[in-house]
Amino acid sequence: MSDLFEWRQQKFIGFKDSPLPPTGPGSNGVSEEQLDHFGVMADLAQKYNLKLIVGLVTGWMSGQLHVPPALEGKNILTDPESLMWQQKLVTTFVSRFKNHSAIAGWDFGNECNVMENVENYAQAYLWSSVISGAIRSEDKTRPVVSGMHGLSVSDNGQWRE
Repeated sequence: MSDLFEWRQQKFIGFKDSPLPPTGPGSNGVSEEQLDHFGVMADLAQKYNLKLIVGLVTGWMSGQLHVPPALEGKNILTDPESLMWQQKLVTTFVSRFKNHSAIAGWDFGNECNVMENVENYAQAYLWSSVISGAIRSEDKTRPVVSGMHGLSVSDNGQWRE
């Protein structure tokens, strides 16, 4: 009987067991609930006169890669679908908080250069350009910084050329 039927597991991008909503932040894969949580934290920072530099794409933490299930198996830094979703995340997030007075700047994220290997300078450049372009498309007023891991002036690898 297995010769007669081809079974496929359909993969969709969504929240829990539901597809993404057609409008709002959810349509870009961003949880409204989590945006609200960040808003509370930003308000508290403002209340206590703290300034935030917000890391936007943080897939690498404590020596481990954290990737949404829909992007597992893809190179996070070079795969077109991955780049598209990162761009949507960044534009949605920055658009939502660009006028918050506690935010002093935007950071690519935590040690993004170790999330995956890139083959050459052009791949590193493209990822950086997509993320910085997404930030700049929503907020031209704040600095954009890069919290890359282990780069130095003498490093002439793919992220420094």
